[in-house]
Amino acid sequence: MRKTATYDAGTYLLCRSGGVWRVEEATEGAYVLSAHEKGEKKRVPLGSGEILRPLCSKAYIEEVIDRAGFVPTLQAPNDKLLKSLYQTALSECDELQWMRILKTAALRRKSARLFPGEEEFEEKAKAFLHGEISVLLGIPFKEVESHIAVALKEDWP
Repeated sequence: MRKTATYDAGTYLLCRSGGVWRVEEATEGAYVLSAHEKGEKKRVPLGSGEILRPLCSKAYIEEVIDRAGFVPTLQAPNDKLLKSLYQTALSECDELQWMRILKTAALRRKSARLFPGEEEFEEKAKAFLHGEISVLLGIPFKEVESHIAVALKEDWP
């Protein structure tokens, strides 16, 4: 039998539906979560697959920000394959992959080449990455982009 991870009240988690959520209450069989900065609440049954993982460490997120300028974009010969790469990158639940999505979408937006639905991938990656940075570094979500740009000494993304 597979054991389900348990989280205490106050723990921040990444959820499949998107973004960073805080455990408000752990009850028998479920968690009550609130969305970071939005305050929206939801009840998540244990073992539902909605909870992906807890946040990474502050040291790791600082390293990720330092590496942002060197993270390559995703490359594909057509939109169908790029969409598949976006789906794979999101499913990996990895900060560097989220950066790749954000950089790729930003470059494609500048050249007016976004495919239908591409912005949704970008928004989900932003909700994960910027939410994690916001919580771990204690800065408002809306200031994360400028924080990364200052750290890189260049525009982000």
